[in-house]
Amino acid sequence: TEEIIEETVNNDWLELDEQLGKLTNVQDNIWMNDDEKYAELTVSLNNIIATQGIAGTLVVATDHDIIYTSGTGAYDIYGNLVSMDTTYGIGSINKTFTAACIMKLMEEGKIGIDDTIDKYFPSFQHGSEITVYQLLHMCSGLPGIGLSKGPETTRQDRFEMVLYGEYYDNYFFDKIIYPCALDFEPGSEMRYCNTNYFLLANIIEIVSGQTYAEYVTENIIEPLGLTGTSLGCVQDLTSRTADPDFTPLYMSTMEKTLKGYGAMHSKPLDILMFDRAIFNEGLFSSEYVDIMTEMKFDYGCGWMSEDYELCHYNPLGKPSPTRNIYHDGAVYSFRTSNCVLNAEGERLYIIWFNSSYTDLNPLIYDACMTYINTL
Repeated sequence: TEEIIEETVNNDWLELDEQLGKLTNVQDNIWMNDDEKYAELTVSLNNIIATQGIAGTLVVATDHDIIYTSGTGAYDIYGNLVSMDTTYGIGSINKTFTAACIMKLMEEGKIGIDDTIDKYFPSFQHGSEITVYQLLHMCSGLPGIGLSKGPETTRQDRFEMVLYGEYYDNYFFDKIIYPCALDFEPGSEMRYCNTNYFLLANIIEIVSGQTYAEYVTENIIEPLGLTGTSLGCVQDLTSRTADPDFTPLYMSTMEKTLKGYGAMHSKPLDILMFDRAIFNEGLFSSEYVDIMTEMKFDYGCGWMSEDYELCHYNPLGKPSPTRNIYHDGAVYSFRTSNCVLNAEGERLYIIWFNSSYTDLNPLIYDACMTYINTL
């Protein structure tokens, strides 16, 4: 990673401290860039934050500047307003990290995108029918974890398996995956399913010889200096959750039960750095950025296209001429979204985290789309 970063032509994306130093504090935890070219966007965002009861942390940035950041309407565990440094559960944005790890291993020649997964799971009866590509693009036909075609497990069941020493991976493979029937022919359609990314996390472990957490930490978190990012470490969460069922004890099991698809915690500034590293070849070359963002049934490798509508709110709404991608997340009361809007020669990153079940306000995206469409 360090060698790739050194070879990057423009390293503005690395200069977070310098960019933060350009921000002006306008009120409490609201900061904005005074550059005239962002004036219309920052005024719009400020009005939305002031009038719409927005609760959570918002960061809007390009590769070269942080434009706007706010922490409003919500508090951390210390009683302070949330900020761009508050750590949240990021839910399915974890999938983007898993896909990035697969891209790195592909670039190193250790995984082939067209590998059938019997190479990694020889006891799986359908392994020869499913490829790594299909896992990445959610078109494998695999059933959901704990759903259909196998013994159902409740959240409490999974909690107790880990809490009382039964290794969740073994249970999952022996009781859920290996005996399952597929829900559809691999490659014939897309169905959003966490099982795909759980298997990808296990492939990372098989190929690397490390735990998933060790591999992500050594190859992404530490090289990029993501100080607020961890896997399943409940003590790292600083956002106060609104979920009455939330318990630190249960959250401590998530590294196993949600491995690869929802166990990660992070802060908005870390996600900004992670996004910038992907799109500025700080993790792998442009060839693998293209592979990662190629869509199949409107789902890429840990990214969704703006045409993709999940079962809940799609923040990007109607398609536009730009190549815009995103992924959102939900775990406990945490609701998160990570969007990348693209125009010629410019990227706009929109990162929104909150912990009170709140969907993203579409007015924020309208304002950002208006800006990106003028470039």
